[in-house]
Amino acid sequence: MRLPTSGGSGAPGSSWMAGRSTDPGVCHREGLLGPDAQELSNAARVQLRSEELDRAEAREAGRSGRAQVTAGESQVFEGKFERTMDLTQGRMALVGNEKAFALVPWRHDLERYRGQSLMLDQKAKGLGWTLRSGRARGISR
Repeated sequence: MRLPTSGGSGAPGSSWMAGRSTDPGVCHREGLLGPDAQELSNAARVQLRSEELDRAEAREAGRSGRAQVTAGESQVFEGKFERTMDLTQGRMALVGNEKAFALVPWRHDLERYRGQSLMLDQKAKGLGWTLRSGRARGISR
């Protein structure tokens, strides 16, 4: 259940180049920096976040043999909170079942439910999660 990426936080030009060369020439050739730019634009940050998430999802799909679930509004996904993944853009929670998995933004509130079954619900304002007991919490960004 992948959330849309948005232009958000991150210091310009700092950790967003993790995993890539920090050579400005390489960033210019890859189209991440304009001809006279010294900092990454919001569009470049969004692109890097999306590429990083794609790589993390591909690694998990290859490791587990499961499909990655992409979120659509009003889509519900049920799975167990298995583990966390630390990405440059922040910590993500991996929620999965036998056939599929979802990477969602991690929140401290989620940690106490590691190993438990959750229902993830994508809404216009963000992502909500519910435990089987019926208790609902929001983890919107």
